[in-house]
Amino acid sequence: MTGVAGTPLAVTGGTGFIGGVLLDLLCASGAVVRALTRKPRAPGPDGPVWIEGDLADADALDRLLDGAAGGIHLAGVIKGRNRHDFE
Repeated sequence: MTGVAGTPLAVTGGTGFIGGVLLDLLCASGAVVRALTRKPRAPGPDGPVWIEGDLADADALDRLLDGAAGGIHLAGVIKGRNRHDFE
């Protein structure tokens, strides 16, 4: 699975368990991948291009999605103090 003519695929949730497996599979297949991260990450030679930011950061989402062939949204809340935090 690759982007159209080498255009990147955008991924949210790539730092989680399922997202990490997806990133490994996409990158191993030769896909060009950009992934959102809240913490700085060193780029790997065959890994995704990391875009620092979060889902509430419009500029980071613009950088993530700019020119992307498509997006895969896997991000989700896994911690919360109460029901409202999850909603």
